[in-house]
Amino acid sequence: MKILQLKIKHFRNIDFLDLNLNPGINIFYGNNGQGKTNIVESVYTLAKTQSFRTHHPKEMIQYDQEEATIYCTFEKGKYLKSNTIILNKLGKICFLNQTKMKKLSEYLGELLAIDFTPEDVSLLKSSPKERRHLLDVELSALFPIYVKHLILFQKLLEQRNALLKQIKTFNEELLKVIDQQLLESSFVLFQRRKWFIAQIQDLATKIYQKLSGQSDQLTIEYKTFIDENNKESYIQKGEEIFLKNLEKDKEKTFTNAGVHKDDFVVYLNQKEAEFYASQGQQRGITLAIKLAIFEIITATTKEEPILILDDVFSELDDQKCLKLLQYIAKKNQVLITCTSIPSYFKQRENENVTLYQVSQGKVIERRMFNNG
Repeated sequence: MKILQLKIKHFRNIDFLDLNLNPGINIFYGNNGQGKTNIVESVYTLAKTQSFRTHHPKEMIQYDQEEATIYCTFEKGKYLKSNTIILNKLGKICFLNQTKMKKLSEYLGELLAIDFTPEDVSLLKSSPKERRHLLDVELSALFPIYVKHLILFQKLLEQRNALLKQIKTFNEELLKVIDQQLLESSFVLFQRRKWFIAQIQDLATKIYQKLSGQSDQLTIEYKTFIDENNKESYIQKGEEIFLKNLEKDKEKTFTNAGVHKDDFVVYLNQKEAEFYASQGQQRGITLAIKLAIFEIITATTKEEPILILDDVFSELDDQKCLKLLQYIAKKNQVLITCTSIPSYFKQRENENVTLYQVSQGKVIERRMFNNG
């Protein structure tokens, strides 16, 4: 998979940009605040329908404009496709091959992308909500059934919480119906998350060792309210937990237990990485997790996603930079942002690298890298 053409209009500081992208490594460089990250953010937004920087579409719209538009043509297998997303103050509108998509599940998974940004370093220290968000975003792109049940679960959870607030007109029979449906969707989310975390653990350990040159072991523990692979047993246990928590749920007027409280914990050599790993180790662990997800997407879809590395190399020492460069050298398409062209690119020959100098939301120069 690779993007051929990218068009951006009224997106953050970009008034209009029409860019042809090359296979291999594409480096966007320039001073801070010029729009490098905005370009790669637009690609991520096209793929995921959301930004890696904000949950509010209106923040991505250029000042004094009503909407922003991002469009790309891309190769997927033998096919040429296009994605368009229009962002306005009410939300977003998605098009696949010029056809408006009515369901998110019909759009997600067509253009595939995975990112690593400076903010990702805080993944291990952030809230469980942020780690669940990572699982939900990536699994939604892989499995349409996941999107379906995630949306359904969220609606049912809202209904359950609304019912818990109805003290005088509380309907216990309706609650039982909602609980049954809620647990049906919960089981789907649980199964996919458990599988995904197991896959990440196996791959992330190997990638972390490769990038760090160390023999450290990563372990990822999935924390969920019911760990049961049999659907009937899962639902039965869930009903028992809901019944046990009912008075507490009524008192708090929200559902205290469920997959909406899921989390995962990462251990480095049997020690919880959040507390015992250095900042450099945490950065390496999070990068390994993201690259593991890249490999999972590739294996599952038979397509390499677009790999986005936003200001990553400035935070790594030379040895890790070279190892990361070796890792990405043969990928189909990589988008990198940096303030200056890393010197270690000169240490390698025949790299398929394109440079884009960015200034004030515009690409002012585009050229192939010459290491001679």
